[in-house]
Amino acid sequence: MDTAALLEMLLSRPQAFRSENDRRIVTQVALDIVRDADAALRRRVAETLATRADAPLELVLRLVHDDAAIARPLLRESPVLRDADLIEVAQHRTFRHRLAIAMRRDISEDVCRVLVSAGEDDVARVLLENQSARIPYDSMQNLVARASRDERLHGPLVARWDLDPGLAARLLGFVSEGLRREILRSFAIEPALVDAAIRKSLAALQREERNAPPSAVRRMAESLACRGDEVGTLLALLRGGEVCLFEALFMRLTGLSPCVARRVLYEAGGRALAVACASIGMEKWHFATIFLLVRQARPDDKQVDPAELRAAIDFFESTGRDAAETVMAELRNPQANRRAG
Repeated sequence: MDTAALLEMLLSRPQAFRSENDRRIVTQVALDIVRDADAALRRRVAETLATRADAPLELVLRLVHDDAAIARPLLRESPVLRDADLIEVAQHRTFRHRLAIAMRRDISEDVCRVLVSAGEDDVARVLLENQSARIPYDSMQNLVARASRDERLHGPLVARWDLDPGLAARLLGFVSEGLRREILRSFAIEPALVDAAIRKSLAALQREERNAPPSAVRRMAESLACRGDEVGTLLALLRGGEVCLFEALFMRLTGLSPCVARRVLYEAGGRALAVACASIGMEKWHFATIFLLVRQARPDDKQVDPAELRAAIDFFESTGRDAAETVMAELRNPQANRRAG
């Protein structure tokens, strides 16, 4: 009988060794065989033991510190591994070992904390996608902060059933429009948190784009326009400081004359702007962003009162699209335009 067959026999018939002394002997024999075995045999042993609740702990521990390809099935599934064992491997072995641990079911908070603290975004993404992992609040904070630099974490974070609403609000500042809608639909977020996220996002965007060459902004706007994203183009033009182009596109979308369009855009309070944006089916997030960017573009008033922002958003939410279109039809009428002027 070769060593592989012997080892297979020893590990597949634990019931034949009833006493504790017998089990110790079998374990020691298996350890001796594994120590001198090639990688293929060690991998076979790991796969054999991966789901076994009666697997010898000493043998499992020897194998989980082996190469990642050998340790992987045990790290993912072995029921005999304790939190302390997993933490030991996570702290002292490789990225691929941590990746395998992140795939386990029901990972404890302590193990999650060690995995997150390693700072590896691929491990973090797999951990977030593992909905059974019990990720503690402080680790979630860490992951939300890292998500501002790695968009691969955005979707997995938003999909977490246990994401704190306050942390979800922080994501509003940098995730895509589709994920923003998902956050607002799925989490009970205080309006003040939404407003704060909007302002923080705008400040970051303005810092990043202040030094961008106009040609780059125009290319971005043209690309968005080619995809039919006219609202996105409005935002891109404003962020790039292309106020004249923004005004021209706003006039085309709303059908307003230059005089009326500028009154709508720059009047105090933002109610007219809310009506115009509601009439073209704009999302609340888009309206709030345009409201703030327009205030930044006004030469006489670059500061935004938070109360004014909240009032404008409330008015926008209370304005139905049909009612808004009725008001816009009056503003487009030449006689109404003369009265407005």
